[in-house]
Amino acid sequence: MSIATPTPRTKAATRFYEALDRLNSFYYVDVDDMAEIELELAAERAECLEQARLNGMGAEREAALLGKIEILRRALEEIASYDRGSKHGEGICPYGCDTPWIAKTALDKVTGSL
Repeated sequence: MSIATPTPRTKAATRFYEALDRLNSFYYVDVDDMAEIELELAAERAECLEQARLNGMGAEREAALLGKIEILRRALEEIASYDRGSKHGEGICPYGCDTPWIAKTALDKVTGSL
């Protein structure tokens, strides 16, 4: 069993717990204070939910981009192999263009930057 680490309290949460302490000690708690605290807690909850939503969107977008990068990498590898058996030599396709050399150069730059 692990012990959970406490999270830091926000100002609203601190005020809420202070108000609860006053209630438990039979102190008077102003209704307006409680209403204000409830509004602050609701705003902070909304902020947390929005941040969680944005983080989730970021992860989905990153996964989609990584998938697209993989597709492009495979295409470059295929194009880079066009020079196999070419009468023009390495880096030149059978039709005389330098597309395989360009693809190999792009793959080398991508591999080197990772």
